[in-house]
This record gives sequence, C-alpha cells and structure tokens, in this order.
Amino acid sequence: GKIAIAIYDYTAKDNTELSFSRGDIISNIDDNSLEGVTPSVSHWIEGELRGTKGCLPRNYVEIIFKDVERVYVEYDFVPETDDEIALRGGDELTLFTVSGDGWFRGRNEVTGEIGLFPQNYVRIKDS
Repeated sequence: GKIAIAIYDYTAKDNTELSFSRGDIISNIDDNSLEGVTPSVSHWIEGELRGTKGCLPRNYVEIIFKDVERVYVEYDFVPETDDEIALRGGDELTLFTVSGDGWFRGRNEVTGEIGLFPQNYVRIKDS
C-alpha cells in the first residue's frame, strides 16, 4: 500500500480510529477502502501505525512515495520561509515528494523537521 506522513496530530475518538502525531509515517494506506460510504465519512482512509490498523482523516496526512528514498545533504542550507527546513552537510533526509521547480519535500532525520529543501543541495543515497 501507499505511505503517508501526518501533517497534524490526531487523537482517535474510538477504537476504529488511529491516533498519530505530526511527522509519523503511516503505512498501508488504503484510500479506496471506504468508497461508497456516506459523504460524511468519505474523507476517511485506512492505514497502519506501529502495528495498529485504523481509520484516519484524509486531510491530516500527505500521501507520499510508495518507495521512500533517502537523500544526503551535500551543502548547508538556511531556510528563508516557514515552509523550508535547515540542512547541514551529512544530514540524512527521507524524501517525500518532488516538485517541478527544483524543490523536494521531506524530513530531516537528524532534526525531525519536515519541509521543503532545494534538490541541488542533496544527493540520492547510493544503494
């Protein structure tokens, strides 16, 4: 299944739902499982976190690559906006999405920050 990253904290209201924190990686996302249900619950998807499966609100997560890539920072980067994250040479990042304008979105595994960074400051991890 797909992978998603939580962009907000969420506390489950009952035992069918999944609690998570901003930055958590939720796996086995099934965004088709609830098709055909009433519109009031159609914005819910299913996923798994730390071995627990449950429903979660679709607008609290961002669907990312099925195969999460690792990248390494080549050059330090100082963020200029709230959407950007700081990079230091040698940091390892998990790449989530690629935008067409030369920017990646991901998580800095050293600082835990999630945001945008310039793709020419990093290199794809060698397998």
